[in-house]
Amino acid sequence: MCSFRSDVTHEQLYAHADSLSIYLSALTDIYIRRISSAMKLISTAEAAEKLGVHITRVQVLIREGRLPAQMIGGSYVINEDDLKLVADRKPGRPSKSKQEPSKRRRSHNKT
Repeated sequence: MCSFRSDVTHEQLYAHADSLSIYLSALTDIYIRRISSAMKLISTAEAAEKLGVHITRVQVLIREGRLPAQMIGGSYVINEDDLKLVADRKPGRPSKSKQEPSKRRRSHNKT
């Protein structure tokens, strides 16, 4: 069981926790910079620009598992080399089959 010294105030504990949070944030930034320089990680916005698509399309590709990505600090980062996995996809939306009736058409039967 963990015990705390009784002579330490809540304000001192909060100040210590705050300084630890700042230290952890700085370490995370250093870690991301080191990984980025080794792997050439890019943001979803950069990936979208390189692929010529909207950022939401990149996010869909990530969710579908077609584009590998890592979540760092609440944002996805993508290894630039992985863009080749989705670079040869067909542009645009898939066409609807001709047998499927249009959802816009409605029959107007008057009785």
